Amino acid sequence: YYIAPPITKISSIQGIAHTSPYADQLVRTTGVVTYVVDANNFYMQDPNPDNNSKTSEGVLVYAKNHGAAVGQTVATTGYVKEWLLGGYSDKFDTDLAVTEISTVNLVKGALNTGLPASIVLGENGVLIPTQVIDNDSFAEFDPAEDAIDLYESVEGMRVALPNAIVTGPQANRTIPVRTQTADKVYTKRGTPILTADNANPERLFVEMGSSSYRAKSGDRFEGTIEGVMSYNYSAYKVLAKAADLPKLITSEVDRQPTNIETGDSRLTVASYNVENFASTADAGKVDRVSEGIATFLKTPDIVGLTEMQDNDGATDSGTVDASKSFETLITAIEAKTGVRYAYTDIAPEDKKDGGQPGGNIRVGFLYNPARVSLAPGEKGTATEAVAVENGKLTNNPGRIQPNDPNFASSRKPLVGELHGDGDGQRSAGGDGAGESEPGGDQR
Repeated sequence: YYIAPPITKISSIQGIAHTSPYADQLVRTTGVVTYVVDANNFYMQDPNPDNNSKTSEGVLVYAKNHGAAVGQTVATTGYVKEWLLGGYSDKFDTDLAVTEISTVNLVKGALNTGLPASIVLGENGVLIPTQVIDNDSFAEFDPAEDAIDLYESVEGMRVALPNAIVTGPQANRTIPVRTQTADKVYTKRGTPILTADNANPERLFVEMGSSSYRAKSGDRFEGTIEGVMSYNYSAYKVLAKAADLPKLITSEVDRQPTNIETGDSRLTVASYNVENFASTADAGKVDRVSEGIATFLKTPDIVGLTEMQDNDGATDSGTVDASKSFETLITAIEAKTGVRYAYTDIAPEDKKDGGQPGGNIRVGFLYNPARVSLAPGEKGTATEAVAVENGKLTNNPGRIQPNDPNFASSRKPLVGELHGDGDGQRSAGGDGAGESEPGGDQR
């Protein structure tokens, strides 16, 4: 039994802070269902807001098997909790909590009553701070200056993102976007540059619940994204159904090959993530990955590969050897260029390096034997740590600290010694390239 308390407005429950002044207290409040998360959770919002823009009018409600629908009026009685939603293992040390009402009684009312108007975020509405996330350690709740406070002030509320520009690829059912332009440097696709003193707080994430949706940097939405502001995995996110998103205008793909080429006085080195490549890959993937190395990287002398799987891919057979997987890629590159790579790797212990169970992803090296050679030396084992003795690797290739707990269930770093001849060298990495001083033997 409990004594139903008087009705308290959602704005009072949320308060002017990151935590509720009613935490752990029994409250009763009313509103309209704005977003159904699942069978046990939904968001509700007061259709009659107060006059304080610093207080949110929305809140998350936990009610087991609630059966509520979007647009339905509800009255809930429950305990106010500050709840950590989905997050990484360190979320208790890093993440913000979401104000939630843990329901002990839910009364559902009329259906299809209409939804409260969305708060527009961006150049045509409430401007998002573009410089400051938080500069006072939460001492002052200042949504006009601190982006983290602005987002908290609309936590649980319906928000609108008009004509959003996509600033990164869709991943984990989430799309990063922005709705305003600031006095800062952007890439040609509209992505703000991360700097030491600016983490671009105006960038928002749209979580749309679909892993099949695809968007990339430079795409834009023709229309307005509407959803509910929430927080998980260390970021504020706008919850919106993929089916409700406005039309996506895709930008043209204009991948350009590198302007760095091998030559008599140049040694080229590149890195490439082949994303779970195996001999079982379909013809389309084999063609795309081999084209990346052959056409866009212009067959570097050495290619460090990431996520090469064993011969039968994700099949959990106990196989760890990847010779067929390497050969599949090498043959495809040779067919495009005439360059025949050799390879070296160290196979992991079965299911010890993360990734798809049974896939046994690892790092390895492709190298062009017409240009470079693998220095003599015994290959290391999956658990053997490489060292340098008398200027040489104790194993070639060898694994760097494979037993370090930081590399548990993860790909182990690989080091190798390769020799080439020439008057100079240039190395190409994932993000750029640099010149080295001229010399004779190149390592």
